[in-house]
Amino acid sequence: MAPADRPDERRVRIADAALALLAREGARGLTHRAVDAQLKLPNGSTSYYYRTRSALLLAAAERLIALDTADLERISDDAAGVAGLLDRWLMPDGRMRSLARMELLLAAARDPELAFMVQARERFIDLAVQAQRGAHAHAKEREEARLTAMALIALVDGLTLHGLVTGTLSRTAAQRMLEKLRHAPAQPKSDKPRPRRRTSP
Repeated sequence: MAPADRPDERRVRIADAALALLAREGARGLTHRAVDAQLKLPNGSTSYYYRTRSALLLAAAERLIALDTADLERISDDAAGVAGLLDRWLMPDGRMRSLARMELLLAAARDPELAFMVQARERFIDLAVQAQRGAHAHAKEREEARLTAMALIALVDGLTLHGLVTGTLSRTAAQRMLEKLRHAPAQPKSDKPRPRRRTSP
């Protein structure tokens, strides 16, 4: 790391290195010493900025959230825009961040100190709600918009994981699945026949 780096720049580079380690080694591979080695720093340099492992995880997560939020705010609100985002997240640079995201989400499920990851997901859901057309003035509309947003985030997570594991997710396939979600009926039609009304004798 260049001596001319300002402290805030060093923190960003440390956080980026932490994300790369999370992607490559998993949560267990993220240590202060590993970040020092990644950035070719003297031992103890990373711990100067982030004393504990939890603080280092938090720095990585906050950097990830900032990058993801910027991506979400730039895309169009249609299926093509979200499919394009998925495509970028599965490219080599985006793949690294996606792997780190999965590691942090799993770590958050076990570590109460990473509860802010849950708050970040709520922020992403809010962004997805805002992107939906319509004012959602009524309570029922707001509820439906939120359910749709939660389904969208869950589908994006699932498609990202599928793409990471199999490497076979195409942008076209992702767009088709997202369009199916957008046009899915709120309540599926029942196959059961309606009961006949009784007629008076």
